[in-house]
Amino acid sequence: MESVIYQATDLKDRRTELLSTAVSGRALVRAVDGTALVFTRLDQVEADRFVAAWSLDLHQAETGRLPSRLRWLRHLDAEDRAECVGEFWEELEDVAAGGVGRERFAVALAEWCSTALSLADSNHREVLLGDVSKDDFVPAEPPR
Repeated sequence: MESVIYQATDLKDRRTELLSTAVSGRALVRAVDGTALVFTRLDQVEADRFVAAWSLDLHQAETGRLPSRLRWLRHLDAEDRAECVGEFWEELEDVAAGGVGRERFAVALAEWCSTALSLADSNHREVLLGDVSKDDFVPAEPPR
């Protein structure tokens, strides 16, 4: 996302253009003292914060230090953990690119968490990851 740079005097002289730029992306305003202000939509700021927070957590998860909200990852084997974190990175890229996709991220998070917590129970783990044979399946009676 590109930023268009304006001078502080543009707040008065080109305010409509500046606001239009801020709505469609980011408008950077440089004050006389060198201070830089960024004008953008609130949803973009929230998306940026979301991406920053989750990026830190995912980076920690990749280095073996599981943050508290990702402790459930310990129930996944190394291969599944890498796949899970990789999927989260892909979802975060979508959020960062357009400020959308947080819902998809939340769905992926819930699904992976549910899977990991199911695997935490040794009885569930054996059933979920055990071998399956043809004999495990039998015809079922139709409901009455």
